Amino acid sequence: IKNLTIRNMYQREQSDDSTTCCGSSFNAVNGIEIWGQSSGLSVHNNTIHDGGAGVNIIYPASTVINTLNVFSNTIYHCSAGVQIGSASNGGTVNDASVYANTIYDGEKWLDPSDDFHAHLIMVWKEGTGNNINRLKIYGNHTYGDWDPGSHVTGHIFLSTANNEGFNDAEISDNLLVVGAGSTPGNGVIEAQGRLNGLL
Repeated sequence: IKNLTIRNMYQREQSDDSTTCCGSSFNAVNGIEIWGQSSGLSVHNNTIHDGGAGVNIIYPASTVINTLNVFSNTIYHCSAGVQIGSASNGGTVNDASVYANTIYDGEKWLDPSDDFHAHLIMVWKEGTGNNINRLKIYGNHTYGDWDPGSHVTGHIFLSTANNEGFNDAEISDNLLVVGAGSTPGNGVIEAQGRLNGLL
């Protein structure tokens, strides 16, 4: 999936709230959303702005993603930049790389009731029996205006439930710039759960 411009799925204003945003579903306004099993998938050289998540990749129960590359995308005015995750059981992601993306200015998704957490790059898993092996996040640039605190979880956020870990994850050579009044609520880089071999 390459060389696309995806724009204005939802032009949010900060005066909007959960009852006026996005119609019936936040996910209905994601730029690129991929569900299910894949092998050798690349998402690159796209420009995505004014939507929910820029790139949202979900691995449902018992599915496997092998060799995923998300790179050289420009994403702005979105609540989240790149997300890879599952709330199901028994999924596996092998050899995912998120690199050379530019993600900035998600402040329009701030709302007082915190309906839209901002994750600039987030890889997560809930449920049980999920495995994320050899994840690499490198060479990304995040910056700009987001919000004054807890609505932004982190610029890079790894999250796992049920004491299950990431295996051999690597985070390196990213330029993560915290703007004035845009401090992440968790950390610029936040890793939760068990991490086996994090570099």
